[in-house]
Amino acid sequence: MDKLISAEKLYNKVAELEELARDRVLDTPTTSPAHPRYVAQLNERTALKHMIMDEPAAFDKEKVIEELKEEGCIIDDEAGNRVVEIIKKGGV
Repeated sequence: MDKLISAEKLYNKVAELEELARDRVLDTPTTSPAHPRYVAQLNERTALKHMIMDEPAAFDKEKVIEELKEEGCIIDDEAGNRVVEIIKKGGV
């Protein structure tokens, strides 16, 4: 898969799932047979959240724009400005 995604959006989605798991752990008595499973789910979601933040960026948008300008690939005109907008939005 060669799709660039927003780490921030993914992080926020996993954080929402982590919060749901945390609520489930807090609402479940420790004597319940399901409690260890819920704790494991919470730990997995927390670890996934940290993995997302630790993953390096695919590319630095500002560096790409700077390099393209230096090479003369982007000039300050309407088309050049549109290219910069597309790069900053990540192609979305």
